[in-house]
Amino acid sequence: MKKLILAGLVSLALVGCGGSDKAEQAEATSNQTEASKDLGLTPKQINDGVETILKDAFSQISSDQAVKDWNTPIVVQDDMFVVNFSPALSLDGGIAKNGNVYEMKYSALAAQATPEEMMFFAFHAGALARTLSPELDKEQSAGEVVKLLSDVVTKASETKEVANNEVAIGKIVYKVGANPDKGILTLTVVPSE
Repeated sequence: MKKLILAGLVSLALVGCGGSDKAEQAEATSNQTEASKDLGLTPKQINDGVETILKDAFSQISSDQAVKDWNTPIVVQDDMFVVNFSPALSLDGGIAKNGNVYEMKYSALAAQATPEEMMFFAFHAGALARTLSPELDKEQSAGEVVKLLSDVVTKASETKEVANNEVAIGKIVYKVGANPDKGILTLTVVPSE
């Protein structure tokens, strides 16, 4: 399974998550400021940006095979949201009073997830990086998240111990944790302080 995950991560880095032009995504982040304590986008804006990038990326790498439709509804309740992609893969987060997301966390039960689900996790995380940092080169933002995921998964697989690491990309911090005993992989996304 480790080889499949790493292959998916490498594929994601090579494709660069596809995506729309920077000008198209700049509008979605026009309300983000230097001093913001949130990610600058609502759950819907994040979902729309990621979906656009994923559709483009999947069309580039799988033109002759069907790709599962991962467009899963966002459940928003009060100050939080949840997206259950599958029983083994979910995304949840907090919503600030202004409607913007202030934190997101992917949770993957890697021991129960299919290779397709783990591949999707990597693609979705890379597309999220592109959505949250449209001002950066697409290979830079998606590639750094992919490298972070790959490094943490590799370290946890080799040492058989919990591995954690984080990287700041633009105004966003990505924190990855892998627990090989429990088979859990997490990616937390927060604004840099």
